[in-house]
Amino acid sequence: MRIAVIAAVSLLCAACDQVRSMLPPPDYDGAYVVLEIDRPAIEADHLEQISDQSAVALRAAGIRYVGRGVSEGALRIRLENPDDISRARQALTPIAGHLILSDQADGVIEARVGDDYADNLADETAEQSIAKIERRIQSQVLVEPYGPGRLVVRTDAPVLPEQVLRAVSQRGLIAFHLVKEVTPEASAQGRLPIGAIVAPPYLQGTNPEVVVRRPALVGHIEHANPSTDAHTGEFVVSFQFDAQGAQTFCQITREHTGERFAVLLDGRVITAPTINERICGGSGQISGNFDASSANDLAILMRAGALPLPFVVIAQGVGAPPAP
Repeated sequence: MRIAVIAAVSLLCAACDQVRSMLPPPDYDGAYVVLEIDRPAIEADHLEQISDQSAVALRAAGIRYVGRGVSEGALRIRLENPDDISRARQALTPIAGHLILSDQADGVIEARVGDDYADNLADETAEQSIAKIERRIQSQVLVEPYGPGRLVVRTDAPVLPEQVLRAVSQRGLIAFHLVKEVTPEASAQGRLPIGAIVAPPYLQGTNPEVVVRRPALVGHIEHANPSTDAHTGEFVVSFQFDAQGAQTFCQITREHTGERFAVLLDGRVITAPTINERICGGSGQISGNFDASSANDLAILMRAGALPLPFVVIAQGVGAPPAP
């Protein structure tokens, strides 16, 4: 008898869920913001991953190439010998078979992301971002899918809080890059070392820096909190790496003692201190002309973790958002 009752309740709940899914969304009188995944960014990110995997696959097949890179929505690989195109396409099929592949007589293979696959990537990325956005916004909000690659964030407040806009408008990617020391004149004229870029400042009072394009460490932060420096009294963000991050950071600081590294948030320089000694305790702090509010905002981003890719705000207002 008890089993029958449980089964009946389960069927009733399932029926309720089905009916609820068929109903139109409830009316809201609070504020909302609609986010859309940056489609060019998600396609470029996927192609960069395929580019690295392609290099491994071609080397394993004994096929040499003289250049590869992602630009204008396509991955292009130039083979040393154009006669290797057939073999190269065969080697790339296991990792790039879902892409649109084409080739040219001069030995260039091009890969692009099809619209259907890009839609799936956008939907998956949006779903993965919901929990992190909710962790960033420390108040009652509703975050849910709202069309292909889109999310809607609803609040009960009649005006969208500034905290919500800050939380959804940043990817929140923390990366550590080694600094390349060049003269200001060389930097201004674009005479940079190979593999280096100019990273603009994040906060007022911070200088741009020439850094190695590839970060030495990305993320791997477990905890972060705003605090004040015991010696200077300035606002800082104290953080703790996870085990892998602590090990990597220890190696970086051991191998580059006496050099500088830059801490970048979404590609912008927060600070660029000198490595005075190896740092192997797994913890550290970030300073950079913070006030109490900006230090707290950065700590929230670091605790919640970076979004997989950036979003753009496409609509905001009060009441019902526009139909997806």
